[in-house]
Amino acid sequence: MTETPPLPEGELLYRRIVEDSPTAVVLLTDEAVPRVLYASPRIEEISGFRSDELLEQPDLWIRRIHPDESATTWGRRMAALEGGARFEAEYRFLHRDGQWRWLRETSSPVREVDGSVAYRQSFVEDISSQRFAHAQAERSEARYRSLVERLPVLVYVDTDEERPRSLYVSPNSREMLGYDPGDYLADSNLWFASMHPDDLDRVRDIWAESIATRQPFHAEYRDIKPDGTVVWVRDHSMLVVSGDGDAAFWQGVLLDITAEREATVMLDRSQARYRDLIEHLPVIVYIDAYGPSQASRYVSPNVIDVLGYAAEEYVADTTMWFRTMHPDDRITAYAAWSRGWEHRTGWKVEYRFLHPDGHEVWVRDEASMVIDPSTGEPTWQGVIVDLTAARQTEADLRASERRYRALVEQVPAVMYEMGPDDERRTLFVSPHVEEILGYAREEWLDQPDIWVE
Repeated sequence: MTETPPLPEGELLYRRIVEDSPTAVVLLTDEAVPRVLYASPRIEEISGFRSDELLEQPDLWIRRIHPDESATTWGRRMAALEGGARFEAEYRFLHRDGQWRWLRETSSPVREVDGSVAYRQSFVEDISSQRFAHAQAERSEARYRSLVERLPVLVYVDTDEERPRSLYVSPNSREMLGYDPGDYLADSNLWFASMHPDDLDRVRDIWAESIATRQPFHAEYRDIKPDGTVVWVRDHSMLVVSGDGDAAFWQGVLLDITAEREATVMLDRSQARYRDLIEHLPVIVYIDAYGPSQASRYVSPNVIDVLGYAAEEYVADTTMWFRTMHPDDRITAYAAWSRGWEHRTGWKVEYRFLHPDGHEVWVRDEASMVIDPSTGEPTWQGVIVDLTAARQTEADLRASERRYRALVEQVPAVMYEMGPDDERRTLFVSPHVEEILGYAREEWLDQPDIWVE
């Protein structure tokens, strides 16, 4: 066994300090294969070997370093030895119990007055639990990133600032917005710079309010890709705070809602065309709730031209329809409506309304049950046709016919009308035929050839 040089003075004080430390303290010779001069009792807990075993076997420590880290550790040790510099390494060490432990070793030279290295002082720490926690965190982060980067949304993390800097942007940013994640990390102004000018001020105001109030940020806006393509996005972000309550960062998601917006625009246009068509029809169109009591959801604006009341009045007041009906027709109309509701067949009925100026409005009201495509619920959809002019025409025609008959029947001659066929059938003959010719009107009408006879 090689003799070891004496320890420096003050050994007792030194021992009292280091032997209570959670880190093992080792004094080594400044050699390629260092000899242990001293090892604090903690070394046995860390390595499984007593200090006297390490003193007797100089290469014991080196032989138990994991092969994967042995060469790297040896290279660093030699470089530090040659340069008289500090040495630091993390490596796996085979504990006496057969388990691999992660250790961190830090070694610094202790010099004599003349500057030569007297020995090296090393601190050895078991970092297995830290390494395990770090590995767990890395695996967790890897799973998180894998999950996030497969989501059909763009995930981002921004700083808590009015002009935020991006800390993380998921890789699908290029597919969605046309820019790589690195572009956003490098240029803190890119979010706003790529935003549609018409939306920029509005979104900035919403973000500033969220920063001030610490409330979630929600906005829909347009983003412009480098090729000029416009992308509609829905942006949701929430403030994430640290354990002590301080603001940490904003974490958010961007959804591409371009297709949804386009569908909404097409639907709006379709509804506008539908409403324009409906509201220019010469009929009143209405939609009523499907229930045991009448309640209008929609009435076309032209109702005011026909009935004298605004559409909003019929929608707001469920009694409006019956209150504006002619009192003599309410029972008839209500009975038709009740039968339609009871049998789920709808209704078709003619009745009168009273216009605010006092005149009667004859209508034909016809409705059937339809399913609302937006809600899937049944509704009553109907039309009201203004029959006033037609009714007036019919009345005028009947009055004209009465006048015509009275005129004809007072003429002192036989007035008649015959069919165009050879049978010479009489279609009409005035009452004077009996007085002048002696035959009853019925005979002339019943016998086709009476004129010849």
